[in-house]
Amino acid sequence: MSQQPYLVFADDCGQIYDHPRLWAVGNSGHETLLPEPDEWIPIPYGSELYILPQTFPLGYQPQTGQIRPLEFQRLNGKRRRVYAVSAYTPPAYTRTLLPAAQYTQPREWLPLRSYTAVGWKDGQFWVAVFKSDPRDGWNPIYYQEDLTAVVQQKLADYPHNRVWKQLARCTLEYQCNAAYNAMKKRLEIPLPTSSACNSSCVGCLSFQPEDSCPASHDRVTYRLRAHEIAEAAVPHLESVDQAVASFGQGCEGEPLLQTKVIAEAIQLIRQHTAKGTININTNGSLPREVQKLCDAGLDAIRVSLNSGVTESYNRYYQPRGYTFADVKKSLKICKENGIFTSINLLVFPGITDQPCEIEGLFQLIEETQLDYIQLRNMSIDPLMYLDLYPEYSHAGRGIRQMVQQLQKHFPSVQFGYFNRAKEQWYSFAETTQKITGNK
Repeated sequence: MSQQPYLVFADDCGQIYDHPRLWAVGNSGHETLLPEPDEWIPIPYGSELYILPQTFPLGYQPQTGQIRPLEFQRLNGKRRRVYAVSAYTPPAYTRTLLPAAQYTQPREWLPLRSYTAVGWKDGQFWVAVFKSDPRDGWNPIYYQEDLTAVVQQKLADYPHNRVWKQLARCTLEYQCNAAYNAMKKRLEIPLPTSSACNSSCVGCLSFQPEDSCPASHDRVTYRLRAHEIAEAAVPHLESVDQAVASFGQGCEGEPLLQTKVIAEAIQLIRQHTAKGTININTNGSLPREVQKLCDAGLDAIRVSLNSGVTESYNRYYQPRGYTFADVKKSLKICKENGIFTSINLLVFPGITDQPCEIEGLFQLIEETQLDYIQLRNMSIDPLMYLDLYPEYSHAGRGIRQMVQQLQKHFPSVQFGYFNRAKEQWYSFAETTQKITGNK
């Protein structure tokens, strides 16, 4: 066995160390395991490290072959309490293992992040992820510029447009890459539209109950008019190469609840330009509303889900007034209307790759004939999500292995991470081979 990365841990001052003897391990669901050496890659540029409070790190002792907690470590001559460390990688990378930690009780819920196993080897950090999209446009290196002046100019140009006011906040307060793209006239412009939602997702980014973790964003409260949306979208679609305009963002609810204004906006956009791709990110809950958007001129749809199994879907999404059958019907309607159809699969190691969950994805793909699967990381406290699925007590088959299995049975289905412009819909036939290394 080639050298494994070593365990990393932190002291109570936030200093991170590597252990001289214990190897790094990771979790697939509840089960802690020693990863294969090829499970690790050098940490990508733009990644972040987090200390996990109220935890002890777990490490593998090669002399005994056992996994054990590390509660204290002698540091600078003193015996210190230590904590587990997690990585958070940038877009385009899909997580394969969770950080291995022993959680103390009681504890507060962690913020909404995709917590990832991390280790140290050869003078650098290593993480348990793979690159799931070959495109480089969302690389963090492109999001370094201070856009304060750009934002101020945009607000001066559109003083009464509430889309631009929201994107200004998202750019400066949330450091949102999608809003950044809008300000810089590149890639995809987000069009947050809906203040309400008909799901109660456990890991909702824009609304959390008081006894839970903080939401990542405040949800929009406005009711937009179609001309505001078109005023923001048309210049972007006209001027940006392979541009996308997307309804359905992290700072809003469910856009299908605003179908009337969105349909009007799509028609208004198309009166001014035929360029670009109009997409909606949605829970797919309302098939009749989806049909209206298809009729209005929608180009692409991305339906978010965590599972192809009805019961697993319901536990996380907690749907109100719709069923998982409605979600599948929406996908089928789009496919029948020639819409590029994708799912935003919220991946969680040890749950998504359970055998029955993989079978559920098989059935979903067969039934809907979808085009594209985006392998997004589920951003949530690991224990919060695991508590929803107590029956999954053993490790999954592996996220890479799951992708290989799906691709073997559905060679026409593409895999990636980001939305695609229509020029890119069928131009990444080799994506899955690049993802998995499967020759």
